[in-house]
Amino acid sequence: MFVERSESRVKSARTAFVLFCIVPCAALAAWAAHWRSASHLDAATAAWAKEIGLAVRCERIDHVRPGCVRLSNCEIRADDGSAAAGFDVVEIETTPREVRIRIPVLAATPEACAAVGRMARNWLVEPERHPRAWLVDVARVRWPDENGGNRDVASGVRVECVAVGSERAVRIRREPATSDEVRIVRSVDGGRGRVAVEARVDDPVPAACVVAAIGQSVDGVAGWCSGSINAEWAGGGWTGEVAGSCDRFDAATIARFFGSPMRFEGPARLDLASATLSAGRIVRANATIDVGPGVISQELLERFVQVAQCRAGEDYLGREAGLSSLGVRQMDRFACSLAIDASGARIGAAGAGGRGIVTAGGRTVLEAPSEPVAIERIPWAFAPRDARPLPATAATAWLTPLLPTSPPTERR
Repeated sequence: MFVERSESRVKSARTAFVLFCIVPCAALAAWAAHWRSASHLDAATAAWAKEIGLAVRCERIDHVRPGCVRLSNCEIRADDGSAAAGFDVVEIETTPREVRIRIPVLAATPEACAAVGRMARNWLVEPERHPRAWLVDVARVRWPDENGGNRDVASGVRVECVAVGSERAVRIRREPATSDEVRIVRSVDGGRGRVAVEARVDDPVPAACVVAAIGQSVDGVAGWCSGSINAEWAGGGWTGEVAGSCDRFDAATIARFFGSPMRFEGPARLDLASATLSAGRIVRANATIDVGPGVISQELLERFVQVAQCRAGEDYLGREAGLSSLGVRQMDRFACSLAIDASGARIGAAGAGGRGIVTAGGRTVLEAPSEPVAIERIPWAFAPRDARPLPATAATAWLTPLLPTSPPTERR
């Protein structure tokens, strides 16, 4: 009897050991193996890709704590399969109400900014797909520089995507906080969407990154820009105020923008003192452009005289500086002011003293018009001689509807 009871106790102990020790350990081991398996990694990245609308790949996923994972060697890919952004480490923490993302370093290339801009737009317009708030903290930003390298900045960036009632908003600011901030609010009122944008950027950022973030092509875009915007869109075009500067770009960008084959090159700076928009059209604007030293084709100078009504200066024909065999001449400076409104465009000399907007060898090459000209003549001046009166290129197709309507003028 005693022996039978002892054997029964041993069997019970063994059963208990199996049930309470071996089985849980095996389950934990299987659970751990699953979390580190390729299938779990694929399923997790597929879920995140569906969430942000871009393909996601990473080499490893670690579960730091409940609801929080750490991704290693993570990459976001664009629709064409090219790499849009890469991160050594990304930490994602998810709660029922929000998603928190922590990134130690962001290489803010145009491709990465395009991906961020696309995700922000998706979050604003797809509330059913993005019910949670998003909080993204970037400890350090690395901008691309003009020489193909990187320029680290001391500050980071914080992105907040939050919703209150019928309004959804994206806020981007530097961290630690400065006066630089971008705020975009989208609201739905009676079935109509309204978008309000308030932004101020004092510390210049690459122009290509800004253009990419708003979903436009960055071909030929260069330089560093800063400025402010306070505008609203409610279905009839943008209304508001814009100001800003773009520095350290090549004037050849201007010629390419207008689809011109003529030479216009040199370090350039564009300052937009102010621009007022109403229902998608410019009401008035004041700007200056400063280029030089550089080169300009004689044909472009001739077009400025014939079309934009500029006046020939004392060295307009290049007798002093001379022309190259390609009809291109050196210039000291191209500097002019431009004020436009419904009455036309007023072009003035922006240099210190004198009337010249183009100088070479210390002499005036081109002088400003004596009276306002039709706004359409400015892009027309960059066009080849056999072009239509107002050339329309892929780059300028959006420009014409923005310009104020000028009174009709006779061609001179």
